Amino acid sequence: MFAMLKPILKYTFYAVLLISWIIMQPGLKESPQLFVLFISAWMIVLGALNRTIAFKAVNIVLMIVLMSTFCYQVIDQIIFWLNPDRGFIEVDGELHRVMDMSGLVSGSLGVIIALIYAFATTKWNAKKSIQPEFHFAIATFVSTAIGYIFFELF
Repeated sequence: MFAMLKPILKYTFYAVLLISWIIMQPGLKESPQLFVLFISAWMIVLGALNRTIAFKAVNIVLMIVLMSTFCYQVIDQIIFWLNPDRGFIEVDGELHRVMDMSGLVSGSLGVIIALIYAFATTKWNAKKSIQPEFHFAIATFVSTAIGYIFFELF
């Protein structure tokens, strides 16, 4: 039963990461989008050439980037729910926006969680098939390319 459920959970997790990346894309500058385009294109080439070890190494980099993006969004939303008025001060009855440092906490925790996840998945998926990751690389490349063209070029 769990053997049949595992690929479904893996593809669902990749879909959540991809949706998180697509939501984050409009707020990014050009460089992160080009980096993810390059990494996913590199993964597609390595997967097509059956270079399993190199493919898995590049997959770790892509997972760290996308997992840290997802964790950043989740942690930042939790902080917003806990303190919806963060970054605002009241002066003479009027609210004014000031600098908010909670993004540093969200980003740092996101990177730490992503590194832990990448380390754990390298141990778990040592001799597994690369087919789900290959499909994920193709979907990431296509969605990032569409987002880059839409948000950066037009």
